[in-house]
Amino acid sequence: MDKQTRQTLLTATQPLLDGDSWQAVINLWQPYVDQGDMEAQAYLAYLILWCFSAPKRIDDKMRKYLRTAAEAGHADAMYWMTVRSLVEGEKADKLLLRAGELGSRGAQRRADIGRAKSHEQH
Repeated sequence: MDKQTRQTLLTATQPLLDGDSWQAVINLWQPYVDQGDMEAQAYLAYLILWCFSAPKRIDDKMRKYLRTAAEAGHADAMYWMTVRSLVEGEKADKLLLRAGELGSRGAQRRADIGRAKSHEQH
């Protein structure tokens, strides 16, 4: 997905977030997910898991989308997996490190905070 398409979708999504319309968000992003777009899959999962109280079956589907995008190398999906505690322990640490290496700003910030706290303790 190119940046312009992503931004257009995010802009169209914004008013739907205020209305708690998770199904409308899915309808907007799903055509791109159906085309196999990992960016769309990761963003749709993020939006549904963080912004809505969708039914469990929908949340389970979004977790699967997030895992698939992370396994395909989507840096932010990897980061979001760790934030959502979908992976834990050493596996989460490795995934977070890899997400940062691939360019996830969230993962990079979290790593920076972890290093700062580590230095404070010594």
